Amino acid sequence: MCGILGKLKYSLPRSLLLLVYNSLLLPYLIYGALIWSNCSLNKLSKILVIQNRSVSHICFKHYRFHADHLFRELGLLKMHDICTLQMCEFMFKFNSSLLPVNFNNFFQENSSVHHYDTRQVNDYHCFYARTRVRQTTVRFRGPLEWKKLQSDVKLCRSLHLFRRKVKRSLLSTYCLSVQVKQSVHLVHT
Repeated sequence: MCGILGKLKYSLPRSLLLLVYNSLLLPYLIYGALIWSNCSLNKLSKILVIQNRSVSHICFKHYRFHADHLFRELGLLKMHDICTLQMCEFMFKFNSSLLPVNFNNFFQENSSVHHYDTRQVNDYHCFYARTRVRQTTVRFRGPLEWKKLQSDVKLCRSLHLFRRKVKRSLLSTYCLSVQVKQSVHLVHT
């Protein structure tokens, strides 16, 4: 798909290249991203390289151009952020009782684990995970990702609005990472 975008960039405008990306490449990235989030960052980085190259084709940039700004400009998420978004969507569906009945007892609130008041009494309990493999599972990462969200995002009534707010917050980190890297580069020179 990346090669197709590379060949089409000379004959199609940017809006159609983005449409090709969204219709041919993005479904492969989204399908099963909740499961893909369990694999190591090394394996996800291989997918990110292809994704960076595709985005640079869409924006007519050199393939070694820093892609964070391009992702922000196009409104696209990187692979690890797609996994984070799907993890947050899973937690939203669990919190709103939109998942199948089999998942009713998948997470527990802290109030059911211990019976004294704390600041996180209404948050989901983070189970202990000794190994890295266990730390990448949905059961471990789900409550952590849910805890990172702002309270107004957690209180959204619809999945569409929730998804949009989480995506906007993930995209906002791209500008910050570019600014931090530029400032670090200026300090070193």
